[in-house]
Amino acid sequence: MKNRIIICFLLVFIITISGCKQDENQYFNDNDSQFVLFDDKYYYLCSVDNSKENIDINAKLKRSDDVEGLGFIYEYVFKGPERYYLKTQTNNKLETYIQTFSKDGKEGSTILTKRNFYGACVDDDKLYTVSSYVDEKPYLVLEVFDNNLSMIYSNSFEFDASLMFPSGIFIYENEIYVFCGVAPRNYKYGDIINYLFRFDSEFNLLETRELELHDGGYQSICRIDNLLYMAKTMQGLDENGYAVGSNYIDTYNLETCELVQDSIPLEYTHPLHIRYDEYNNNLVIMHDRHSLGMNVYSVYNLEDGTVKSFTFDYDDYGDYSVDFNCCKDEYYFQTPEKLGIYNLSERTMKECDLEKLGLEFKEGILTLE
Repeated sequence: MKNRIIICFLLVFIITISGCKQDENQYFNDNDSQFVLFDDKYYYLCSVDNSKENIDINAKLKRSDDVEGLGFIYEYVFKGPERYYLKTQTNNKLETYIQTFSKDGKEGSTILTKRNFYGACVDDDKLYTVSSYVDEKPYLVLEVFDNNLSMIYSNSFEFDASLMFPSGIFIYENEIYVFCGVAPRNYKYGDIINYLFRFDSEFNLLETRELELHDGGYQSICRIDNLLYMAKTMQGLDENGYAVGSNYIDTYNLETCELVQDSIPLEYTHPLHIRYDEYNNNLVIMHDRHSLGMNVYSVYNLEDGTVKSFTFDYDDYGDYSVDFNCCKDEYYFQTPEKLGIYNLSERTMKECDLEKLGLEFKEGILTLE
C-alpha cells in the first residue's frame, strides 16, 4: 500500500513538472501574427489592431537558452524558401549565433558561429557566409550550411595583400561571388582596391575581377537579377586625411562585367547597409547613424527612380540603432522602446509605444509572411 502511494505521488509530481514546462510557452489568441519581437528570455508573436496604435501579443514563446539576452543584427536577417535565418548580437564571450525561424514564427535550429562572418546570403534554403582573417597573408573563409544549420562545405582562399574586407557574398548563375575590398601591400591609409572573386560550388577560385572602384569603401551589396548594387559609404580623403562620406549607390552589371555609368544619388551621406524589398521593387538603405547623428533610411524605387527618406531623431527614438523589416504593404522601424509602421499605399506612419507592454525588448524585428 505504501509503495502504491509513493508511485502515485511520483506520477503526480512528474505530470505537474511537465505542465509547468509547457506553460513557458503561452498562446493568447489565434490571430495571424505579423511580426516577432524579442526580449531576454522570450520571443513574442505580435499583430497590430485595426487602429494601428496598439500591439496585440498572440503568443509568448521561450527562447533557446543559447541566445537568451541577445538581440539580432539588422543586416543579417535573411528569408529563404522555407525559413528565416538570423544572426545574433555578440554575447559577453564575444560569441555570435545563427538561428532559424519557420515562416509562422516558430524557433528552429541554433548554432554557435565558429567565425564571425561579414557577409551572408541565402540561396535555395542554404546559408552561405564569408569571413576574413590575417595570418602571414589575409584569407577568406567561405562556408555553406543546410536548413538545419549543419555545415555542408567549407574552404579558405588566400590573397597577396595586407588586409581583406569582404562586404558581401551572393549566388549568380550557380556560381558564388564575393565582393571584397583589399588593402594592398605597403598601403597608405585610404588605399583600397575592390574586387569580385568568383568561385564554383566547392569554393574553388574561378576568376579574380578587379573593379574600377578605388576611391570608395563599400560596406554592403545587394544583387537583383544581373545587377549588383553597392552601398558606397566613403569616397576618398579630405585635405586633413579624414574619410569623406559618399551619398551614392554604385551599380555593376554582372552580365556585361561593366560598371553602370550613372550612380544612384541619395539625399543623405554614408549609406551603410542595403537590402531589397521584393514586394515593392525598392532598395532600402540604412545610413551610418554615428556619422549623421540620427537614424536615416532611404528608399529608392527601381521603377521610377524616386527616393524617400525616413529620419528618426534620438530625442524621439532614443540612442538606439533603428532596425528595419518589411512585409508586402508596410515597413517596420523598431527600437527597444518604439515601433514605427509605415503604410506604403497610404504613405502614413503610425507609432506604437513598446514600453506600454511592460517588456524590455531587444533590437531586432522579424516580419512574417
